[in-house]
Amino acid sequence: MASRCEWQTLKLYITSYHADFGRERELLLKEVIPSLQSWCEAHCIELQETDVRWGGYLLADTIENIHKGIEQSYRNNVQPFFINITSDSLGLLPTWTDNMDSVMEVYRRKLKLTSSEVEMLQEAYNENNPNSLVLVREDHVLDDLFPGETREFMNRGIIPMTVCRDYLTQRLQRYPCKQVVKYSYECDGWDVERNRLVLKLAKEEFADKILEFVKTRIGTDFSPEYRLSCDKYAEMRKNHTDFMEPQSAKVKGRDSVITQIEHYIRGSSRDVPLLVKGESGCGKTAVMAAAADYLQHKIGAGQLTGAGDSNSWHIFYHFVGAAPHSTELEPMLKRLFRELDVEGGAVWEADMMFTAQKCCDLLSSVTTRPVILIVDGIDQFEEELSAQIMSWVPCKLAPHVRCVFSVGSETSSQHEVLMERESKPQMIDVPPLDWASRMLIVEDLLRGEKRLSQRQMTSLLCKALLREPPLWLGLACDELRCACDDRDTVTQRIDMLPDCLPDLLDEVLERLAQGVDYYLFAAALCLLVVSDKGLTPFQLLNILSQGDLSPPSPYDEKDETESSEKDHRTRGCWSVSVDQWRRVFSTLERFLRPTRDSHTELVDFYHPALTRAVRRKYFKCRDDNEQTEESADIYKFWHQKLVNYFEQGNHKEGHVEEYLYQLSKVSDSSRLAQMLCDWDIFDQLYDDKFCFKLLRYWRQVGDISVMMDHYKVALSQLEMQEPRNEKLTALRYEHIARIFLQSGKYAEALTLTKVALKWEEKELGNQPERMVELYCLMGEIYDEKLKLNDFVSDSQLPDLRKTISYGRKSIGLRKTFSGKHNQFKLGMSLMKLAFSLESWEACGGDADMSGEEAVQEAGQHVESALQIFKEINDMGHYAEALMTKGVLARRGSMEQLKLYNEARELCLQVYGECSLLMSRLYINIGIVYEDNNDYVKAFNYFMRWARVSEMILGPQHPKTLRAKGVLKEPRYNLVAERLKEQDNLTPGRTVGDNQEVVIDEESINNEVSELLEYNSDESTYDDNIIGSDAVTREDVDVDIDEHTGNNDMLQVTAELQQAINQLLRRALGELSSTTPAATLQLDNRLEHSDDATEEEEEEEETDEDTETED
Repeated sequence: MASRCEWQTLKLYITSYHADFGRERELLLKEVIPSLQSWCEAHCIELQETDVRWGGYLLADTIENIHKGIEQSYRNNVQPFFINITSDSLGLLPTWTDNMDSVMEVYRRKLKLTSSEVEMLQEAYNENNPNSLVLVREDHVLDDLFPGETREFMNRGIIPMTVCRDYLTQRLQRYPCKQVVKYSYECDGWDVERNRLVLKLAKEEFADKILEFVKTRIGTDFSPEYRLSCDKYAEMRKNHTDFMEPQSAKVKGRDSVITQIEHYIRGSSRDVPLLVKGESGCGKTAVMAAAADYLQHKIGAGQLTGAGDSNSWHIFYHFVGAAPHSTELEPMLKRLFRELDVEGGAVWEADMMFTAQKCCDLLSSVTTRPVILIVDGIDQFEEELSAQIMSWVPCKLAPHVRCVFSVGSETSSQHEVLMERESKPQMIDVPPLDWASRMLIVEDLLRGEKRLSQRQMTSLLCKALLREPPLWLGLACDELRCACDDRDTVTQRIDMLPDCLPDLLDEVLERLAQGVDYYLFAAALCLLVVSDKGLTPFQLLNILSQGDLSPPSPYDEKDETESSEKDHRTRGCWSVSVDQWRRVFSTLERFLRPTRDSHTELVDFYHPALTRAVRRKYFKCRDDNEQTEESADIYKFWHQKLVNYFEQGNHKEGHVEEYLYQLSKVSDSSRLAQMLCDWDIFDQLYDDKFCFKLLRYWRQVGDISVMMDHYKVALSQLEMQEPRNEKLTALRYEHIARIFLQSGKYAEALTLTKVALKWEEKELGNQPERMVELYCLMGEIYDEKLKLNDFVSDSQLPDLRKTISYGRKSIGLRKTFSGKHNQFKLGMSLMKLAFSLESWEACGGDADMSGEEAVQEAGQHVESALQIFKEINDMGHYAEALMTKGVLARRGSMEQLKLYNEARELCLQVYGECSLLMSRLYINIGIVYEDNNDYVKAFNYFMRWARVSEMILGPQHPKTLRAKGVLKEPRYNLVAERLKEQDNLTPGRTVGDNQEVVIDEESINNEVSELLEYNSDESTYDDNIIGSDAVTREDVDVDIDEHTGNNDMLQVTAELQQAINQLLRRALGELSSTTPAATLQLDNRLEHSDDATEEEEEEEETDEDTETED
């Protein structure tokens, strides 16, 4: 038997309600656990069981120890074991994601659960944990007991059956059948002395099934073979190690680059990443592999120690294309956590944004162990947001953290984000290889197969002219290996090799296609190019078997002798034999990223140069990959092939987004709209924070009105379905209202939200967990309407009153709920209410609440929001709360600018520049500079505001139009003209892009000030003058194009001009005291409502305010 130190530890938790299940616990502790311990000892496993009796029984220290034990299990890559005992009278505690806060409160109140116990039970009953067993006692036999005989059981009425029974049935369906065991008591005669039934626990249903389940799971999780394959993160590292070693052995002539990387590692105060740059195919991956291998050997030999003490570095390396899913950021970050023994089981189940933020905290923490990150190809990660904005890399690394990244293009989002940071990364360029290094590469690649003469070697190396990357040499040597051994033939082949990489790739593809079925090979390449994220081999085979592999004109170079074969392939469907497919796929594999499962995993090209080569050869694209009219037809043909395949129902197998992507590429607006209205697909794309993907697809269908019409029809059809599900219908109305809100259609969003409110009030009983969401949504809609105004005036008080009223209602309800999710939403509501109160003060307040009272309340709410976001470690929304605090500061002050800049740095770290929060910060910072008469800097930030708004919201969104309108003001027209005259600003570049440019800002600012003074004398108080004294509302989180409304925007400006002039005349006594109050209205369009008059809404609000006060 192995020594005790070699034993493995198994942690087993038995959870049950303390006031019940006494017989079950006794049977477990007296029979099951001893039997299990003996079995574990025979297999060199130490069993550590913990009896967890929850519900007012556990001490805080005990719960903390349980959490630590669970985290330790995750670090050992074994999910903790749970035996959970419940009954159909007790039910199951809802999960946080079920959005059943009222039910959660019933359990917490009735069973006296603490927050720590709730979190522990969430982990215990996790249906995604294969080591969690749920034992459900069927309580029907208890109906035959007298009241006095039920003392050893919990009060069956403590949890209403309507609360627990339906949810229990629904929840148990999520578990695999083998993880749920139902058992019951049996009547075992009558106890004459006690005059009662004798109950007996069915041992076969209870103990035996527990033993069987636990032994099976232990045998799976603790077997050496399974442990090796189950530890996916260890397998990932092995894949990258296997990739690194042969790659590093091929490196020649890169000693200087590796020396620079080592110098960066050894240096002190390296608080920024190191970027290794180079053109495509120059050998960056090989250099990164060689550097990782070299540093690993140095660390192993004790020649490279960590910062500050004798601790050795841990080196983490990752190479795009080295393993399955190597282009996905999230698995890479979680592997980093695994290798650094990061505590916290929540990390493994977290979403991408939380994982990125956790990594950022890790790499900036002084407590993190010394670590070197070598990550190749950061510009090739697939995520659309998190990977591109580099939020996982802190602006300032910890003293003992080093990050070395390779990047191929300066135009990539990742490179731009890192270079826009205040502390810019260090840079190393990978230079072209010298002659001697190229010769060593050729000799190494041809060793044992061919030996080139001096003349042949010279001729081969001259082909590249020292400018073609090593990838060219590798492909050239592959071609020479295929040539016969005759010296003259090899010489002739060298002479015929193309001089540049694209032409060589074209020739290689042609040769490989000739060796297999030409049309199958070419079609497979084309299908991979037009796919969004790759295809599985199974999908490729099925699509190729559908026939018609001839696009409009991709094979014009083929001679006429093959035309009959081509015609045959285009008629009907024909099958691809196993041998045909095996030959084609084995030829393709040399170009593909490696996979674990060659049948079910997505495959794609391992190098971008291959994609460009296929586009050039088979899609008739130009050398710069620009499409021609002919290539557009070819693209459409292959996209349509994928549409036809997925349209047969194949998109349901986890490939919905691929299908939507293909529909958008063939411009099938009708089918795309139909799919987006499918509620199952809608649920996959919906996000109440920001429906980026959903709205992006709707843009390709048509303008905003098309989306609105489709969803209105879908909601009507949902209402007519029988049997009607009122709860689901109300939820759908809310979700569509949020989408309309994000789209800038506030009146329509308000209408749908009111419908949802009526459903909840009249049909569903005013459930608190639903009403709080709808109140919050109503407040958001009124707030967004107000933010369409450039300036704040007292005409906005009615809408502001509604915004504040709904905000207070939602906050009042939210405070009664628990959990991090509700804490987050409470922080958001507090932050938004604070901003509305600040606007109330700017409008002057009224008799019910003065401006001073509003500001005082707003300050309290902001501080509460900051504390909440800090506690839940949400730095993104902490930045937004900082910005709101800045809004409350004295306008134009350095304190305000300081808060905005702090928020901007955090925003850049968490979200990147291309984010809604950044656009809001740009306008607010610009206003500060404008208030201080620094119009050049203000212009710079307003330019950024317009650019980011257009990137995110589209060119015709009201917010984008507003940003562009500011830039057209006379003062900023003048700034732009003067900057162009100084030759310091060109289209597409903002001030500050070139650090060497010297701008005479003072003279420009003085000229603008003179212009404003002149206008103030010659015109009637135009909005440029008023802007310096009015409060400007910041931008908001909305999305999707709005192609209508351009004239409305112009009309708003005119009405705004008129209202401001009237206000000033009134202040100067130029208007009579009888001027109707209606003339102060800023924007009639904002007051419009589809289903109620303003008076009706005011009456509703009066009633609602009364309810709130009560």
